[in-house]
Order: sequence, then C-alpha cells, then structure tokens
Amino acid sequence: MPNLAKSGSSSPEFRQRKATATKKFHFFDAGVAHAALGRLDLQPHTTEYGTALEHFVWRELRTAIDYLDGDVQLEFWRSLSGLEVDFVLQRRGVPLWGVEVKAADHVNARDLRGLRALAEEFPTMQRLVVCRQPFASKLDDGTRIWPVDHFLRELWLGNVVQRGVRAVDVGRVPSSSKQHR
Repeated sequence: MPNLAKSGSSSPEFRQRKATATKKFHFFDAGVAHAALGRLDLQPHTTEYGTALEHFVWRELRTAIDYLDGDVQLEFWRSLSGLEVDFVLQRRGVPLWGVEVKAADHVNARDLRGLRALAEEFPTMQRLVVCRQPFASKLDDGTRIWPVDHFLRELWLGNVVQRGVRAVDVGRVPSSSKQHR
C-alpha cells in the first residue's frame, strides 16, 4: 500500500480566539480515496457526493491560489463549539473569504451558522456558499450563494483570488464582480 500521507495536502486551521487546533486533509485526487473505499458511483444527496464536491472546490481554490496569488493561504476554521467553515482564504492573517461548500440544492439557515460565527470576528470577510442551487443570489447579510459553475467562473475571472491585490484592498469586493452579487 502506498504512503497516502504524502499523497495529499493538509489545510491548516485558521487561528483566532474561538478556533480549535485541528487540521483537515485532502487527497490529491478524491477519486483515488473513493476507489480505495470501493465507492465508485457518486450519487447526489449522499455524504460521498458532498465530500467529493468539497474536494473539488478545494482543488480549484488551491490551483487558483497557486496560479494567481501564492500570497493567499487556504485554511479552514472550526470553533470550540464545533461550527466549521470549509475554507478560509486569508492574506497576512486577514481573512478575505469564508467559503462553505454544500451539496444541497438549497441553502438553509443552519448551513450558514459557521460563516456567520466567523464573520462576527471578521465582519469585512466576504462570505460564500458554493452549492447546487441553480442560480446565484445574495442574502440580506451579504452572504453570496453561488452554484458550482458560477463559482468556477468567478474564481477563474479573478473575482475570488486576484493576482497582485495590494494589502489596502484586502477584504474589498472587486468592483467588476458586483453585478453577480
């Protein structure tokens, strides 16, 4: 059996006063992990599908950061009470985006608890839920709800991770992307 510990990447915990000290591990290829477990057919609305979608978003974020702005760190956050945010993009210790991935067709208030808890400490952080909802929307509190294809388009247009963003721009929504918000 190959040494799988060297086959993936660990997302460090985003540290702030309400966080615990754990890490999240992502395989380089979720297909390998699923095949090793005998799960070859992913069906929507299953735990395996949700795990694969989260991995896909992680892989795209990791690639975009490496390509567009290696100065951004990709981490995750878990509160002492167990609330989580799948991904926190930060620069120089300042969170830019909190990203939650849900395999659901619709997002509910429970899905937003982690993002809202993290936003209490970092109110300028952009909040995003990537899900299977068929259209992009924005909630009253500013949280964006994006379908996967919309997320990919915005990510690769540079509206999530941008090349050469100055420190004074940290936490600001790019003006070119306001139409989608």
